Amino acid sequence: PMLRQFHYDDANREFVVEKEYKDTAERMWRDWFRLSGIPRADFKCIVEAGSFSTFSAGANIPMAIDLSSRLKKSSDSDTSGSEDSEEEDDIYVHDKFENTFYYIVKGTVAVDPEKNNGRLPFKLFEGQFLDAFALMVLLGHSNLCKAMQTQPLQASADSDVVVLSWTRDDLVSKVLRNNGYATECLRLIICQATVDQLFIQSIKPDMREDVEQMRRMRQLLQEADLPKGVANPNRSLFQQWWAAQISFHDLWYPSPHQRVVNGAATGSRELQMLHVLRASNKDMAALQAEQ
Repeated sequence: PMLRQFHYDDANREFVVEKEYKDTAERMWRDWFRLSGIPRADFKCIVEAGSFSTFSAGANIPMAIDLSSRLKKSSDSDTSGSEDSEEEDDIYVHDKFENTFYYIVKGTVAVDPEKNNGRLPFKLFEGQFLDAFALMVLLGHSNLCKAMQTQPLQASADSDVVVLSWTRDDLVSKVLRNNGYATECLRLIICQATVDQLFIQSIKPDMREDVEQMRRMRQLLQEADLPKGVANPNRSLFQQWWAAQISFHDLWYPSPHQRVVNGAATGSRELQMLHVLRASNKDMAALQAEQ
């Protein structure tokens, strides 16, 4: 295992997507790396868990699709039925309004939250998520927006749109249960995209053209060329070996570095994530009970 770590090269990870979206996936990774530092191996988990698709202007974008036949097929093929897997399934939120999520690669999406939700109609642009607030809850962030939602969102393509879409079950099984950095990086990217979305909505109408120009410029800069091996550790074999050792001081007073190493080795990060999810679910249930 040590030699495999020494010779591991993140640049060799290729994204298995449709041929026409190969360049799109590479641009997305460069953008996301500059936002979160996500390695190619972890981005591969995320992009391959979903699928690229297009919507023509005016087309409805479904927020919930029927997965019953798909779930039945997967349950028939998996006869293990362990109690651990059932318990883990219950940890992740099941949204009664949405089970499909989108990352907008190109184009503009118009969203109508319906009157009873108390929100105004809004638009989403390239680099933003639909629905970001639902994704936050799935990743362990309880929020008032989802707690107060009483109707499904209605979304439609405001122009020709290219999206990367995931079902809730694919995100849970292929991303959230992954032991790498995929979940942490995805959470950071969603939060950053949501901050941008809220900022754009707060801009005065006469300033939005300037903001849109700056947004396009930033997108070009973030998608600029980047070495594929940028996430590789730039250390000699001796430095990597030395970093893996512990001192006598670390036995009694673990350094921040040693705590990270211990957390990865003992599964503490995974246990912490499960605790966050349980706490978030409890908070969301309490908030929705007040509705």
